[in-house]
Amino acid sequence: TIQSLPSLIQVLKQREGLVSAGGWLWGFGLRPELANALSAAALQGAVPGLPVWLSTADGHSAVLSAALIGRLPKPIAVKAARGHLTEGDARRAWYALPPPAGERLKAFVVQALRKLGQQGITTVHVMGARPELQTTLEELDASGRLRVRCRLYLAWPAPTTGVWHDQRAKARVPRRRSSVPLLSQAPDPVRTRGSRLVDVIGVKVWLDGTLGSRTASLSKPYSDAPSTAVLQPLMSAAALRDVITRADRAGVQVAVHVIGDAALDRLLEALQRQRRPTDAWPVRIEHAQIVRPDQLLRLAKRKDVLCGVQPLHRKMDAPWSTARLGAARVSWGYRAASLNRACPLIAGSDAPIAAPAPWDGMVALTHHPRQAERLSPADAFAAHTREPRTDTPRAIAVGAPADLVLWSKRPTAGGATLPTVRIVVLGGALMRP
Repeated sequence: TIQSLPSLIQVLKQREGLVSAGGWLWGFGLRPELANALSAAALQGAVPGLPVWLSTADGHSAVLSAALIGRLPKPIAVKAARGHLTEGDARRAWYALPPPAGERLKAFVVQALRKLGQQGITTVHVMGARPELQTTLEELDASGRLRVRCRLYLAWPAPTTGVWHDQRAKARVPRRRSSVPLLSQAPDPVRTRGSRLVDVIGVKVWLDGTLGSRTASLSKPYSDAPSTAVLQPLMSAAALRDVITRADRAGVQVAVHVIGDAALDRLLEALQRQRRPTDAWPVRIEHAQIVRPDQLLRLAKRKDVLCGVQPLHRKMDAPWSTARLGAARVSWGYRAASLNRACPLIAGSDAPIAAPAPWDGMVALTHHPRQAERLSPADAFAAHTREPRTDTPRAIAVGAPADLVLWSKRPTAGGATLPTVRIVVLGGALMRP
């Protein structure tokens, strides 16, 4: 809702007193034009000494105040002082900062999960989680305050291997023996600390950024920036194969952030030469926004991949997606039925970038503007309820992840909001939100 630089500065000043010693203020959803008007020096002049992190709306770039830059390692601090941090640099800077205090983090998590539960969401996939969040969720579950099942994919690589190791030691988490050094400290596919509702099931790696920030890796330049050099994927095929090999040995799933078609080429190149165990978890392709017809054919030939898509991204990106991609290439984007025919499809929200609204996602999949990309209601429902690591529907059975929701009325096509939840069954426990 903030439309101008003066308004942004006023909001920051109003919240200055909320920042405790050692903390910082995080703002999410910064508009690109405001980001371009900001600098570390400008923030320092407006709110002297206030550590501020302002993330853009796509979550993949940030502007930091001088006070916060001073807490970063020198190589990242130098880049941050010049202006925007994008993609990999922004993520490395985020992990370099100290985590929020435990009780503050708990209060934020409880509030966020309560809102999700009110919308009838019973399971949350946390992609690229920090170890501190894992510990917080387990403590909430142990105290009976967790009301939503949380399945975690920890960020790869770890902020530091020591952090992962220390966090797991504190939690007294049983760990499989592994001959692979990094993944001997990575998550096991078992519930941690006897938790009922917290599972660590994988790791997430990034091959590119987003279309909105022009950091997605495309095979040809952006149509609205034809002079821009083509961005290469963030990892080589060999490095990606190494991650997948380590994950397969440790028994965890790999989720790969892929938005552009060049990034998908890189993943398919890595898998083409990959010899994987027959019981390995499929690689989860997260987003798969721009997929060429030839790539659909290659995906259909593989039995070890699935696609996690975010149906609401199409509507969010509509004001600029044709300009970014061009009229011909935009037809490769935001597919639904085509991907569903090629591999198992999982639908999610990408919150907080998009609203966590599963019924709106159902509508987006069944009312796609291109007739050929529309899913049937049954397929759209399966995409929202499918077990994330396999091509199987969720089971309602003793010991299965939860997940029966009874509605007060039947949802109708085109509805903007979910009906009121009457009863939610989670892990065998009956709760009334």
